[in-house]
Amino acid sequence: AGLGSAVVLFSLPGPATAQTRADLIPLGRSGASGAVCQAVRDYDDPVVQAAGRRAWNIRCRGWEGSLGRLYALPKAADAGVWQTALMSRATCDVDAKAAADK
Repeated sequence: AGLGSAVVLFSLPGPATAQTRADLIPLGRSGASGAVCQAVRDYDDPVVQAAGRRAWNIRCRGWEGSLGRLYALPKAADAGVWQTALMSRATCDVDAKAAADK
């Protein structure tokens, strides 16, 4: 079973010195709830603490906290850093899910 996947974006313009169009990316409106969502650049994410890596938190009006993350990792070798971070954030208790489904 896979852990998930990262969304990789290429050639987003702008330096990190000022807010750019790449810092806030409109994602649209939820068909179910009507919430307006956007991706907000996260400069503090541990995964992006190397040259060229970028991260965004997915936030929607009316929802507390981040609903997910988007990453831009320019090198395939950077995927290991993302996988390590994902394993520290995500929990997957297969036994609990199986018990809940019964």
